Amino acid sequence: MKLLNLADSTEQGFRLRRTVHDFKMEAVDEGTIKKGLELALLAPNHRLTFPWKFLIVGKEARLGLLRIVLGDLTEDLKKSKEKILREKYLNPGALVAFFARSDQDVVRNKENYATLACSVQIFMTYLAACHLGSKWSTGAVTKDMRTLKLLQVDPNKYESVGFVWVGVPNKSSPRQVRPTLSEVCETFP
Repeated sequence: MKLLNLADSTEQGFRLRRTVHDFKMEAVDEGTIKKGLELALLAPNHRLTFPWKFLIVGKEARLGLLRIVLGDLTEDLKKSKEKILREKYLNPGALVAFFARSDQDVVRNKENYATLACSVQIFMTYLAACHLGSKWSTGAVTKDMRTLKLLQVDPNKYESVGFVWVGVPNKSSPRQVRPTLSEVCETFP
């Protein structure tokens, strides 16, 4: 019976996870973040390349990211978007950057990226089980050379897989309509 309970709990964890865009101004325990990242290391990793690089991005670096984003806007856009962007970059309780070690072999590079994508899923599912919201972002700032320089990441050694914003959700996010299994799965004889 124990396995059934574990299976049910695992399913619940996946079904609980939602992309959250609106966070309360509350801190997130760094121990919870680190436990989630520890679990993220359990992602499948073909050829055991161990391609992980996680950065817990502090307030000072988040201010630097905000300056990069604001610096790219026209003055008119800056005036209308600054408050929204400031809240996006500074409000969530935590920000974690995920990077995959680059490899000259194209196939291995793709496998490394896939490992990190699995790690993001594991991390976000754990956070949902802890009643925290998260959002995986792969926007332009996550790959911008100024961002990599700010975070002291060598673009010749690592590829950005994105940022995960973490915090206490301000409200519950609606369940997104997803395809059914029958729409995407076939049994091949």
